[in-house]
Amino acid sequence: MTTYYVGDHYEVSGGVAKKYYSAGGKRVALRSGGTLFWLLSDHLGSTAVTLSGTTEAGEVRYRAFGATRFTSGTTPTSVRFTGQREEAALGLYDYNARWYDPALGRFIQPDTLVPEPVDARMFDRYAYVNNNPLKFNDPTGHEPHLPNDPCSYEHCEWDSLAGRYVRVSYVPPGMQFESQVDPKLAALTELLSRAATMQLHYTEQGEIDFQKTLETELGEAISVCARAVGGVCGVSLGASGSVVALGGKASADLFVDQQGEMAGYLTVGGGGYAVFSTVNFSAAGIAGVAVHGATVDDMAAWSVQFGGSGKAIAGLSSEWLVGKNASGRNWHGLAVAQSAFGLGFEIHATATYSHLVYRSRGVP
Repeated sequence: MTTYYVGDHYEVSGGVAKKYYSAGGKRVALRSGGTLFWLLSDHLGSTAVTLSGTTEAGEVRYRAFGATRFTSGTTPTSVRFTGQREEAALGLYDYNARWYDPALGRFIQPDTLVPEPVDARMFDRYAYVNNNPLKFNDPTGHEPHLPNDPCSYEHCEWDSLAGRYVRVSYVPPGMQFESQVDPKLAALTELLSRAATMQLHYTEQGEIDFQKTLETELGEAISVCARAVGGVCGVSLGASGSVVALGGKASADLFVDQQGEMAGYLTVGGGGYAVFSTVNFSAAGIAGVAVHGATVDDMAAWSVQFGGSGKAIAGLSSEWLVGKNASGRNWHGLAVAQSAFGLGFEIHATATYSHLVYRSRGVP
């Protein structure tokens, strides 16, 4: 026999039309063949007792997971356990997203969703209401619900502004999670935020005050990076070149430390290059530099660089930096840049000296 359904409110089977009536989101009655039946449900929404007028027409009782344990009279609807439709010929219930077997107490298809990944119980893709059928039902076939609650599962709070229940994150009983954010990730987020909101500063004459803009805006942004690495961050504009085994390099550098102190340097040097092409010349352009364990004043010294670049017209170069400050304390860092010109591959070891040319608060 073919049955036609129009939503949850109307069905036609064998030429007999049934119309369902709801109140407060619950089915409370149906009209079948001109007769009105009242549907009395249990705490899970299961059809338990059917009345015709004031006379009991039928009764159904269920086991914990929905198998029928007692029937009497005639219940004129297939809407049974937790308000879902039963396919009696199959012994299964239609839970919208998938089929449920009350004899097994399990869904016969895996859930296509993991509604609460933080709850390990949700990863049992065949489990019915987390194996707690006396407390929960599952209207969608995806997630346990508290009966008579407009929000899913236990993870709801009343939002007075929205005037309804809203979903909140689930925390398993007895477990509390503290918000743990990687400080480096937080620093990177702050750096990007500052860069996006950077403002220009102007003189009284209406001209851009480059020094103030540099110190207050760019300086503060780069200092976020410096705090993340525990030292100094900066940018370097320079070039390097080599012929066979010898090469040189020069750059203009701007560094900011954790305290927001800023210094500018001119750096020159050279060293040995192992070049895997006849001539290797690279104009690196702007490089990003991050140094651990240093201040901007520590950069006014000799330092050693170990690095290399691989290019096919344009490529990437990187260097590991090692140096000492005036008190003999070691610092180390990394510089990364795009190589604009050249062919081949090279590695190098160089020594450079950085000469202080600008200090944000005067040369100490």
